[in-house]
Amino acid sequence: MKRKYFTEEEIELLRKNPYTFQVNSRQIFFTAAFKKAFMQLYNSGRSAVEAVRELGYDPAILGNGRINSIRKNTISQLTTTGNLHEGPHNLNKETSSLKLPAGSSSDEIARLKQEVAFLRAEIEFIKKSLSLARKRK
Repeated sequence: MKRKYFTEEEIELLRKNPYTFQVNSRQIFFTAAFKKAFMQLYNSGRSAVEAVRELGYDPAILGNGRINSIRKNTISQLTTTGNLHEGPHNLNKETSSLKLPAGSSSDEIARLKQEVAFLRAEIEFIKKSLSLARKRK
C-alpha cells in the first residue's frame, strides 16, 4: 500500500482541528482527548470512519490506512499502558520513571505492569458495556 502524504493545504486544515497534537507531511499525532472521544464513539457502535468524521476530520484526507491505524493504536495503548497519551510518545511517562525495587527482576516488573494495564483496560470496557446496556433498557 502506497503511503499518502499530506499537502500543505491539508496540513493547515488538520492543524486547525483542536484534536491535532502535531502534523507534518507524513504523520499526524492526536491529543489524548481525541483518542478518548474516538474510543467512546467506536465503543458506542460507530465505525472508525464515522468516529473520525464526528471529531472533525475528513476521512478522505486521512485515508483508510491511517484511520485503521488510529483504531488499532488507540486500542493498543489502552491495553498495554492502561491510559491514553498525547502525541508521539512511545512510553508512558508515569511507568518509564519508576525505579525497580531491590531484588526484583525487570522481566517480572514488566510482566506485572502489562497485566495491570490489561486489567485496567478490561475494567473500563466492562464499565462502558454496562453503561450501554443500561441506556438500552
